[in-house]
Order: sequence, then C-alpha cells, then structure tokens
Amino acid sequence: MGVRFDADGQHFSYTDAVGSTTALSVTCWAKIDADRDTYSTIWVIDNGTNADYVSLKTDINGTLIRALADSGSHAAREMVAGKWYFLGMSLGAGGGRLVVRAIDETSFSTQTWTTTSTVNYQALRVSKWINDTTSWFNGSVAGLKVWTAELTQAELEAEYPSMTAVRTAGLRGNWPFSDGTGRDVSGNNRNLTGGTGARWVVNPFGDGSPAPQPVTVTEDFEDTTYAFPITFGGWTRSNTDRHGGTWSMRSPTPTADSATYTATVTVPAGATSVRFWYRVSSELNYDFFRFYLGASGGAAIVEESGLGSWKQSAEISLNGATTVRFVYSKDPSGIGGSQDAVWVDDVVFTVPPPTRVRGWGPLPAF
Repeated sequence: MGVRFDADGQHFSYTDAVGSTTALSVTCWAKIDADRDTYSTIWVIDNGTNADYVSLKTDINGTLIRALADSGSHAAREMVAGKWYFLGMSLGAGGGRLVVRAIDETSFSTQTWTTTSTVNYQALRVSKWINDTTSWFNGSVAGLKVWTAELTQAELEAEYPSMTAVRTAGLRGNWPFSDGTGRDVSGNNRNLTGGTGARWVVNPFGDGSPAPQPVTVTEDFEDTTYAFPITFGGWTRSNTDRHGGTWSMRSPTPTADSATYTATVTVPAGATSVRFWYRVSSELNYDFFRFYLGASGGAAIVEESGLGSWKQSAEISLNGATTVRFVYSKDPSGIGGSQDAVWVDDVVFTVPPPTRVRGWGPLPAF
C-alpha cells in the first residue's frame, strides 16, 4: 500500500531530535496524481525553520522535482503525473546525489553535486512544508526510509525493489504505509502521526508488493525514554556491561543474601513474542537468573546460573501474557567468585501486522 494525499492537513510527521548531521539519506516512491501547478512537498527534514532543511519538493510548475537544501537546489527531474518514481537522495562530506527511476524504466538516472549541507534534523514531514499550509503534495508516497548515513549509489539502487529497508545500518525509520498507518517497521518505534483524511492506495508494485511486515518494539537502554513501561524492582540501567551500545539493565549491586529482585515489563499492545540478550555472572547452582511470563507464578522460561558470556534467548511466545518478569534470586550466602550480577539488553517484542485496514477486509497475501 501507499498513502494518497489530496488536501492540506493530511500530512504525516515525526519529531526526532537527531541534531546536526552532514550524513543523511532518504529513499521513497512517489507519484504525482494531480498536477497542482505550484510548489508541493514530498518530504522535508528540518529544524522548524526555512534556514536549515533538506527536501524533495516540486518547483512552481508542479512536476519538476528538486533536491533542495538550505544551500540551494542541487538536482532536478521532471516527473509525469500518474507515474510512480523511485527517488533516492544522499548527503555526505563530498556533497550529494539524486537517484531516480520511473516504474517503467530499466535503469537509474543519477545527478551528483559537491556542495555539502549540514542539517539540524529535528523533524520529518511528509506532504507538508516547514511553515506553510499551501505546499502539500497532491500525490501518493510509499516505502519511505531515512538513514543518518550516506548511502552509496549501489545502496540507493538496492532499495528500489523493496518497501522495507535493505540496508539496516544507520536506519532511522522505515514507513512503508503498507498497513494503512504511519507505522515505523525499522524496530525504532518512530511511528508517524497525522494522516487525517489521507487515503490508502496500491503501492507501485501492485499485487507484487511485499506483505506488511511485523513491527518490532525494542529497548536498548541507551536512554531513559523507555519503549515500554518497566518497573525495575531494584534492577537499574547500567553501563558496566552491555550487548550493544553503552547501556543495559543490570540486577542490583550490591545484593542481599536470600533476596529476590524482579524487573517487571509491560508488554506492548498486540505483541506476540519476545527475545532478549542476557549475561549471567553468579554462583553456579546457587544464584539464578530466571525469566517468566505473567505478573506472578508460572514456570521459568529461561533459567541460568554460573559464569557466562552474552547470549540471546530463543523467540519466546507470549501466549497472551501482558507482563513479563526478569528475576535474579540469591541463596543465603556467598558469590562464588562471580560478579553476582545479571545483565539484560536489547529486549525486542514482535507485533504482527494487522489483518484488516480500516474496514477494508484482509490484506492480500503476496
């Protein structure tokens, strides 16, 4: 699916405090459904002012699409109304490039420039300019992806056949509009808001397009804006060890003999499974890390003690559980040469795509 805009106020947006960057890439599919014969915005990344932005926007004639930054217009391509185009734009230390391929073309056209742009990335807007209500896009958008990285020519071209990202390194967000929402399927949970009044249309590949992808909700503990509610129960956010990044969740330090410490997580709505990374450093066969489904009781799904390295759990079916528990329990004495700790990192819940879209009935299985 794609999203169809045909009036002011139907735009999507996401506030995202990335900050200043010279490395940025955006790809999407876009189609001008009706030539407004005026300026119109496919997407813009900006800091809230006309002095700091990067965008794909039509010229005043309504069909000439331009790669714009506050440093000027760097490339342009005429688009024919009613035809889908793949548009890939990347910025880096050496300048930038615009890669374009219409749905009926067999090759990509590329324009490059050497002027660098530093963008203070604070917001992404789709079908809306920064500070006016007139530059909306009378057309359709699908497969929008943003990276805080400079993609090469080959990497931009590789994104052509897929509504979901081929390159995942540096991926900031991925919005295929495949399930009738502005849902981010990158795993970063950067869901677009807005879209009131917008309609949903078949994407450029029609029946050959990918099925809606499951959504993953991830907590990596790199900041204190948690992706889902956590009651720490003595556990803490810690930088003493981690699977990825700099931070993880650690059992209490110091611990008390004969004590049990429980971190309780509220499962994201609709999630059906969970997976996580963990490392145990405890007294073998006496002090245990356990993982449970539910708020209390039940059998441990994961149980481990002793000295170990980082490992990932299996994909664990939630079976309708609305909470899960990470538990560290101590025996009456001793730490047995261990660090007397457990670390948990990169907790990922999977939410299946919906099977119905705003009353349209089941999505086709591709």
